[in-house]
Parts: sequence; structure tokens; C-alpha cells
Amino acid sequence: MKLIFTFAALAGAFAIATPALADTSGSLGYTSLDTDRAKVEAVTGRLTWTQAWYGAEAELGFGTGDDTARVGAVSAKVKLSHEESVFARAQWPVSDRANLFVRAGYTNTHFSNSGLPVRRNGSNQAFSYGVGGEFFFDNANGIRLDWTQRDYKAIETSDSWSISYVRKF
Repeated sequence: MKLIFTFAALAGAFAIATPALADTSGSLGYTSLDTDRAKVEAVTGRLTWTQAWYGAEAELGFGTGDDTARVGAVSAKVKLSHEESVFARAQWPVSDRANLFVRAGYTNTHFSNSGLPVRRNGSNQAFSYGVGGEFFFDNANGIRLDWTQRDYKAIETSDSWSISYVRKF
């Protein structure tokens, strides 16, 4: 429930701040999330608001497959169900068509597993931070590459790499 309120507050901030000479963009892409035990994949959508050197991002991802992880002598299938994140963002324009950025925020990831004596589903919260870049082919269409580290409270950390199509509104 807290996550819904967080996304609602962020959406309200986007709606108020967008007309004030800000750039708003949406992106859709592929993310590979790698923990020490499993590697899972997701389709990821983002809404990004930036003004000059700073901004905010809301991110939502849905798992597309599963992986087999060893837990002691037992194998288990691990699946990413969904993931929600909010980030603060700082960016540096490299040129008129390219920029680099850093971001830090909060992530809630819902994993499920099967194959253990007890099937377990659950959410894990993480402090997330990363770097990336965007390149625009014209005034509206571009590509984004980024890396994000997630430091989960209950499990190990994970790295993710993402590539996305970006569209400015």
C-alpha cells in the first residue's frame, strides 16, 4: 500500500512539474537482473522527468522467465514476478543528443520460487543506485543503457543491465 502512495505522489509531482520547462520521457526495454544464485529477466517501463541537471524516475518491471538456483543440495526455480522502483536522478549533458546520469532510490522486488519443500513467495526491499547514458537519434527518439546495483535487506545484492527505447513527450 505504501508503494501505491509513493507512485501516486511521484505521478502528482510529474504532473505539476512537467509544464515548468521540464523534459518528460517514457522508456520500454529489457533488463537482466543477476544475483549470486540466479539470473532473471524483465520487461521494464520507466517514466522520467528531468529539468536541467536533476530529475526523478519511476520504474516498473515484469519478469519474463525463471532460473534454477541451488539452495544447499536442493534446486529451486526462481522467478521475478514484478519490481517497482523510484529514483532521484542527476544528469550531465554530453552533447545536444547525449547525456550521462546517476540515480539512487528505493526498489521493491517480488520473487517467487518452487522446487523447495515449501513454496515461497515474497517481496524484498533494496536501496538501489546506478549509472547510465542516453543517446537521442532526433528530438524525440533515443536509446538508453544503464547498470543498477540493488542492496537488498533480506538477500544478497544484485546487478542489473538494461537497454531501452526512449521517447520524449
